[in-house]
Amino acid sequence: MEQPGKNEIESRLALMAGRKYCYIVNRGASALYMVYKVMRNLVNTNKSSGGGNKIVLPATMCHSPANVALYAGLEIIFCDVNEDDYTIDANCLQVILENTTGILGVLSVGIFGHSPDMSRISKLCSHYNVWLIDDACQSIGGYHGNIPLGGWGEVGIYSFGYSKIVDIGWGGAILTNNEFIYDSCKQLYSELAPPHENILNLRAMYSKTYYTIEKLEFEFSELSRLFLPFPEIFKQLYIYNEPPPVNKLSELSEALDGLDKNISGRYRNWDIYNTTLIRNNNIKIPEIRKG
Repeated sequence: MEQPGKNEIESRLALMAGRKYCYIVNRGASALYMVYKVMRNLVNTNKSSGGGNKIVLPATMCHSPANVALYAGLEIIFCDVNEDDYTIDANCLQVILENTTGILGVLSVGIFGHSPDMSRISKLCSHYNVWLIDDACQSIGGYHGNIPLGGWGEVGIYSFGYSKIVDIGWGGAILTNNEFIYDSCKQLYSELAPPHENILNLRAMYSKTYYTIEKLEFEFSELSRLFLPFPEIFKQLYIYNEPPPVNKLSELSEALDGLDKNISGRYRNWDIYNTTLIRNNNIKIPEIRKG
């Protein structure tokens, strides 16, 4: 079977997210890095804005968005998550936006099968004139209201890497309605270096070191400080330019074909967890929201 073209897959992803433009890159982290860079450059050259270098991230998420924010020269402000669905808390976000200067944008992350309160978060970002980046790396196929996750704010992000809903072991995507953001991200990606010559060994070393420390810190919490130099040591794992490996676009197309079935299976799994765990009074079960 002939492998689908990159442009064809990008058009399909853009349609899924309700966007005009989509650009596929090597991973979601690279996509975020370029969006951060474009956001910082664009806002700080706009004389009508106050400028700044701060990004608001949810306190519970994958560490990659924080790492690449550092690479992009941003200062991170962590916002608490709510106890109902573990996504960024809109009340806490409002307090941060009201009392902090120099904020460029907010990263809202759909995670653990839940979407943030995108309607309110979007209104807050508009009111305080900051970017909203809709990180749907772990929530592709979901909705908030009638708008697909990845379709809110200035930019949406998808990932197709390890453990994601669409997992082909490679790739990410930038989704936007803004042609300038789209063109700028494409240009930045073209300027990135190719992968480190020993990237497979570097990935193996990262995993070995990370999980060794993670296991030991349960016994001695001070060892968690050993994670602090990780972003700098393993920077080459995050920021590089790599064309789609052979057959990856076909794998992505097949995974998208099966996305509805995949999500239905996750709903069934949630029903099993809910039925089993609800008997334990010490466990708070978040409310599931269809879509």
